[in-house]
Amino acid sequence: MLSLVQQQLGGGQPPGTVAATADEVLGVLKNNNPNKREEIEKLLNPMSNHDFDQMVSFGNLITDFQEEEDNVMIDDNVGFTIVFDEEEEQEEENGFYCCV
Repeated sequence: MLSLVQQQLGGGQPPGTVAATADEVLGVLKNNNPNKREEIEKLLNPMSNHDFDQMVSFGNLITDFQEEEDNVMIDDNVGFTIVFDEEEEQEEENGFYCCV
């Protein structure tokens, strides 16, 4: 699935971007939206019927996918996922901040 997403993005994307996009594609495949192809092509480039069928097949094989919770926001202008770390926010509120 990752290689197909990378191919659709045009290659050369960082692995994190490819993985985040694949998560978004899986989210579209797993919801009950009848316009799955249209939604996926908004995330990726237009694709052939064969590539779309492969994407659907991969999605059907993945059975442990869960949507992210409310601490995730999609930045539509940039095209990648931003994850807010609640623990980090609590440390900042308490005056403690440390980066690993």
